[in-house]
Amino acid sequence: MPVNSDFKVNIGYPGTNKEDQPDQVVVKPDPDALAKDGSTLEVEVHVTDRHAKILEDNDKNIPSPQSGKGLIDTGASISAIDVNMLQKLDISPIGATKVSTPSGQATQELYAVKFSFPGKGLPDMTSLNVLGSNLKKQDICALIGRDILRHCLLVYDGTSGSIMLAVW
Repeated sequence: MPVNSDFKVNIGYPGTNKEDQPDQVVVKPDPDALAKDGSTLEVEVHVTDRHAKILEDNDKNIPSPQSGKGLIDTGASISAIDVNMLQKLDISPIGATKVSTPSGQATQELYAVKFSFPGKGLPDMTSLNVLGSNLKKQDICALIGRDILRHCLLVYDGTSGSIMLAVW
């Protein structure tokens, strides 16, 4: 399933300097697609800069970033990456945490990653601890949770079928 088409917009805020403006992306699918598929956008997952430096210092190859469709999930307190993607990046868990799911509590492993939104003009999340989850069946590679959204302004417009994500 393709990622919804998107484009960048520059929205001015009266009385503010350009430096004070957020980096923004607007995803504009049709209303039916937004209702069916949710708020999705292309994401890219990398090893952290620190991990890359360690690999480089030991003359090891740095794994290529992995990309796919991320789903914005305001119900998730922490972001998650598909375990298959984490395996391709050869990232080991850094710990574990308890999470609450609709089926009850579970313990999931945590991974340190660098997270980006390619081609969107949004800043990278350079060191982020995420859950490893089985997301492939949902046709996504990432859940974008409130740990990322806390740095953003998210506007979900169901009537026009668009979302706007702005990061300061």
